[in-house]
Amino acid sequence: MGILESKVWEKGDEDGGILSVLKLSYDHLPSHLKQCFAYCSIFPKNYKFDRLELVHLWMAQGFVQTRGRKRMEDVGTEYFNDLLDRSFFQFVDGKFAIHDLMLDLAQLVSHCDQSILEIEGSPPETFLEDAYQLRHLSLSINSTQLNRTSLEGLCRCRGLRTLAFNFHRSIKFQIPRDLFLRLNMLRVLDLSFGGLETLPDSVGILVHLRYLDLRGNNFTRLPESLCHLHLLQTLRLKGCDHINKLPQGFSNLINLRHLEAEPHLLSQVVGFGKLTCLQELASFPISKRNGIKIEDLKDMNELRGMISIRNLQWVSGKEEATQAMLSSKRYLRNLEMSWDGHVGRFELEEEILGALVPPSGLKELSIKCYDGLKFPSWMEQQSLAMLESLCLSQWRNLNSLPLLWQRLPFLKTIELVGCPQLRYLPPLSTALRGLTIDDVGLEELPDFYQPSDESFENSTPSLSILSIKSCPALTSLKQGLLRCHLSHLTVLSIQDCRQLAEWPEGDEFRATLLSVQKELRLSGCPKLKALPAGSTLSASLEKVSVIDCPSVVDGSLFAHLQEGILAMHSQNLEVNPNY
Repeated sequence: MGILESKVWEKGDEDGGILSVLKLSYDHLPSHLKQCFAYCSIFPKNYKFDRLELVHLWMAQGFVQTRGRKRMEDVGTEYFNDLLDRSFFQFVDGKFAIHDLMLDLAQLVSHCDQSILEIEGSPPETFLEDAYQLRHLSLSINSTQLNRTSLEGLCRCRGLRTLAFNFHRSIKFQIPRDLFLRLNMLRVLDLSFGGLETLPDSVGILVHLRYLDLRGNNFTRLPESLCHLHLLQTLRLKGCDHINKLPQGFSNLINLRHLEAEPHLLSQVVGFGKLTCLQELASFPISKRNGIKIEDLKDMNELRGMISIRNLQWVSGKEEATQAMLSSKRYLRNLEMSWDGHVGRFELEEEILGALVPPSGLKELSIKCYDGLKFPSWMEQQSLAMLESLCLSQWRNLNSLPLLWQRLPFLKTIELVGCPQLRYLPPLSTALRGLTIDDVGLEELPDFYQPSDESFENSTPSLSILSIKSCPALTSLKQGLLRCHLSHLTVLSIQDCRQLAEWPEGDEFRATLLSVQKELRLSGCPKLKALPAGSTLSASLEKVSVIDCPSVVDGSLFAHLQEGILAMHSQNLEVNPNY
């Protein structure tokens, strides 16, 4: 029977009213979603959470079971989306929340095994009486002082699976050492943002712990016993700014799937490669001496999303780089590789980069501070056919680019930054949507590449964003891609090109100017001449900025622009008085 057909609508408020209707929605959920929703009763009202945060909590409680070859995270995300589609959650300010009525429902259906408790002094007597039944407890701490007596009742909660402290402010508080000895069934422990200074050694007794949130505390060290938590799946350490080193046995946390910590802490971990269950690792900082090595990546094949491999100057050579087996990380989609500064060993860097072959499914690639003279051979092969974004930054010796576009058919954006020796670019694919050129030695803009295949002869360039900045050798735009009609161009930005003087001529360029809808930015080009006669701008153009380009336009060009979008900072620019 559907909700609309239910007689619950005939009941008055005295029979439960709207809560009874919502309860009917809950009753129609499958059992696995019922327990997931009921668990949300530990959240205080108005609490905002991330999707994966809640999924990781469900995983810690064993609510998420893998199906076939699917990961727990993927199955849990399906659970979350099912509840979202049924309006049990709502999207608020970039995060998720539970409406107050839905939270009341969660507390109703969780019965007596879950509780949210406000603590100002000592816990109420009713809490102490029911403590043995509790499985999940959220404590909202309002006191600036929290003493041992305040938490005495917790020691009766021997069956507790979740203990979450919601601190309203940093407090003067030390966790009693014997507290964890009494709560050794815990699977989730949240001590985040409490300003705590010590974590007792007894945390190591929590051998069932799967989720530990220590963010935003004042710890100076973490106990070595933390490394006894072999079932730990999620560890959150962001904002623990006073810790300068992780425990020595950190690599023993072999079931860790999600780790949030500052890069300088990770770089010191010896045996990091043992953490083969990690699902994501935003930063992989290679250590000069004892700590993370490039070969630690060898068996970390579950990594996905984005990874930044830093400090490649500490890699000894090709053989060591090959051991990373980067190409086997098939779930990675965004890869950044960087040297820290320029060390001048270009032949060694060429060998290292050549050995770090990315996975074939990569979507975004960024390589920074590379001093080699040669492009890696894998870039000129078909190994990155799915690549959509390419960034080359601080390649100070780069003097030419190969014609890559035939091998990168899906490439949409190119960013070239800090390549002073690069004088020319090969023709670009008409499928390109974004081009950024910053601090590059270009003498003219590239043209578009037109294959001989007849199907491409009349292809229209897709370029929508063009940004040119700090190109000291660029004197004219008469040659290259701006000669074409770029009908999709929405942003045109030309900045700090001090020698640039000439615009393209012809109807195609005038049509391109008229196509720009979002932003036209012209800055720091004092030699740039007036736009060609007959040029007009779109009346719907959202933003125009002209700075230090005294001759670039005459005022009549802006007659049709909407009021309020013009940012003029040039003393020599004349604007039509009728604007």
